[in-house]
Amino acid sequence: GGGEHLTCVLTLVTEEGDEDRLGKEALAFARGVGSDAATVSEARKCRHFRDGLLRGFAACNRLVCESSKRAGIRGKPAQLRRFTILVKQLSRESG
Repeated sequence: GGGEHLTCVLTLVTEEGDEDRLGKEALAFARGVGSDAATVSEARKCRHFRDGLLRGFAACNRLVCESSKRAGIRGKPAQLRRFTILVKQLSRESG
C-alpha cells in the first residue's frame, strides 16, 4: 500500500558496431554484481545483473525519501520498482 510506483526503461552501453556486446561500463557493472553476462541478451536474463540494478534503485529510492523529508514535502514520493532492459538502443531510426 501507499505511494506510487515508477517503471524504468533501460538501454545498456554496448560496444561500437555490436549492439548486443556489453561495453566497458556495463561489463564493469556486471562483474561488480557477480554477473558473467557479456551481452545485453545475457544481462536481461541474469539474476545477478537484475538484482544489482534493483539494489541501485532501492538506494536511489531511499535518497529520494530522505531528501523529500528534509525538504518538508508531505507524502511519500513515487518509488522506482520495476524496470525492463531494452534489446537495442533507442533512436529516431529505431522508433
